[in-house]
Amino acid sequence: MTFATHILVPTDFSDASRLGTDAAAMLAERFGAEVTLIHVQDDSALRPPANLGYSPERRAELAREIEVEVDARLRALLETTFANVTAKAVRLEDSSPARAICAHADKIGADLIVIATHGRTGLKHLLIGSVAERVVRHASVPVLTLRSKAPD
Repeated sequence: MTFATHILVPTDFSDASRLGTDAAAMLAERFGAEVTLIHVQDDSALRPPANLGYSPERRAELAREIEVEVDARLRALLETTFANVTAKAVRLEDSSPARAICAHADKIGADLIVIATHGRTGLKHLLIGSVAERVVRHASVPVLTLRSKAPD
């Protein structure tokens, strides 16, 4: 029996999430596991009131620019951090990143989720919440959390 055969690793491209991607790559290489790198974009971020004053064409153009940038960043991670393992990347849109992460882990049959946490406390934690905390609570597979000391 092996430790993990398919690792799901979410990224928001922050310095904190780099800890999770690095750990997932190391574990995948060590155990010969496949990796799915996932980025979940909050699909409500481009709806009113955030986009008031934008024409429908500009909104569509902005959404496409974001997709292109996210895809480029995912590709860069695959080519660098995950160059030595079997890995693929997925971009999803959902207003709840934690829900999307857990659902995608189930969908692909991941047997481990590796996620970094920003380690927010106090008022920041209360206002912003913790995706990692919600993933731990709702995932049907083990979750390895890594607390980052990177600034927000």
